[in-house]
Amino acid sequence: MQSEINPLPSGILFDLDGTLIQSLEQHCAAWKHALAEIGLSFNDSDYYVLEGAPLLDIARTLVAKGFSVTPVKNDLPPIHDYVKLVENKKRAYVASHRNTFYPFVEALVKSLHDQHIPIGIVTASHGDQLRATVPAEFLAHFSAICTGDQFKNGKPHPEPYLTGAKILGIPIRQCIVVENAPFGVRSAKAAECQSCIGVTSTVDSSQLLAAGADFIARDMDEVRNYLFFGSEVSSQSR
Repeated sequence: MQSEINPLPSGILFDLDGTLIQSLEQHCAAWKHALAEIGLSFNDSDYYVLEGAPLLDIARTLVAKGFSVTPVKNDLPPIHDYVKLVENKKRAYVASHRNTFYPFVEALVKSLHDQHIPIGIVTASHGDQLRATVPAEFLAHFSAICTGDQFKNGKPHPEPYLTGAKILGIPIRQCIVVENAPFGVRSAKAAECQSCIGVTSTVDSSQLLAAGADFIARDMDEVRNYLFFGSEVSSQSR
């Protein structure tokens, strides 16, 4: 840790699921519930590699990779009604969700907010799902919330982070991005963010570095150390 305080960034954009909140297992279970209604299931690994992708893309991929289970009810929607499949998944997720923040998240977010650093969320989750599951008092700390129903092209396309930076009112090249997923890292780097911190909450550092992460952190305490104190952790040291 350096003795001098690091100049704080102009803006910070955070991913949500797998970065701020522990929710991937719940998302996976909700997708399984939705696909079970049309007689399908899938391997968990088929979902986890899609983290950050648009919900409709996830639905199409899981249906394509799914395998049949029984019984199938006759009054269920057609298997290729992907919009309805997404809505069923969202309902299942909201009904079963229990919000859990990763360690140090709430303290970091409050500290950044108290120091008037503009911060935002960029997530593939839709706005109605986010507002129904994440506490409003936590969301109030963020100057921008960019959800998957606000952009056409999802991660790894640059549009999500470009849109998030626009809502935040800070040029993307002056924003640091904090991500846990390779798709998200690729999106941030394609958008030409100032730098991208990859957090190893769900995948190992090699996958994040391969996607282009500039720095690696094990948790939000290490993210805080980098932001406030200029940690020397870099893509060349892990």
